[in-house]
This record gives sequence, C-alpha cells and structure tokens, in this order.
Amino acid sequence: MPYLWVTLKSGQNMFDPNLKLGSMVSNLLPIGIVLLIAWIIFLVIWMMLGLPIGPGVTALL
Repeated sequence: MPYLWVTLKSGQNMFDPNLKLGSMVSNLLPIGIVLLIAWIIFLVIWMMLGLPIGPGVTALL
C-alpha cells in the first residue's frame, strides 16, 4: 500500500514529528476492526434478504 508511507509522512508533518509506523497502525486498528464487523453484518443482512450480490449473481443460502 503506497499511501501508507504518504499518510505517515503527512502525520509527521502536521501532527506529531515523532509519529512512527507502529503507533499510526495501532491508532488505526480499532477503526479497521469496527469497519470489518460492520461490513460483515451488512453482508449477512444483505444475503438474508436474498438480494443479488451483483448483476446475474444470486446468493445461495
């Protein structure tokens, strides 16, 4: 992911000059976990409703 290094350098320039990769990732990890859970719930609801995943594709439950 090339934007990781751009984000790190921007964070060092704007917010904290001592920001390192580990602290940035550990601060973003809770957001990633919440988004992962939300999208899994969304997918389960979508499939329970029997809605198509894409054009010509059906969910088999």
